[in-house]
Amino acid sequence: MAPLPERLDWEDHVWSDPDGGQILLHGVLPTVVYPRTMRPRTNWHAMALLESPDVVDMWVQEEKDEAESPGVNLTHGLISGGAMAIYLDEVSLLEDVPSGRFPDPEPRRLHR
Repeated sequence: MAPLPERLDWEDHVWSDPDGGQILLHGVLPTVVYPRTMRPRTNWHAMALLESPDVVDMWVQEEKDEAESPGVNLTHGLISGGAMAIYLDEVSLLEDVPSGRFPDPEPRRLHR
């Protein structure tokens, strides 16, 4: 898999707590499959997601939906309108960037 174009790549930010420990801020683009070189490889003690409380249940449902009908979540996202539909339409135009994947690949991978 090719690396993401430079304009879509940024470094993770690590904040060191003065009392010990670190917080890794790992930003992602929704529905984009990240190359292995961009995935953090560290041991987690905890993880916070800026998501709704039921996001894990939503991921499970999206996995079931995709198993039954591949691409159904992308199609629904594109026809639903709004900012997400515009984003999905535009990000899918980027060459060499695998996108439009559901459930959202990077947060789901980190959660497992």
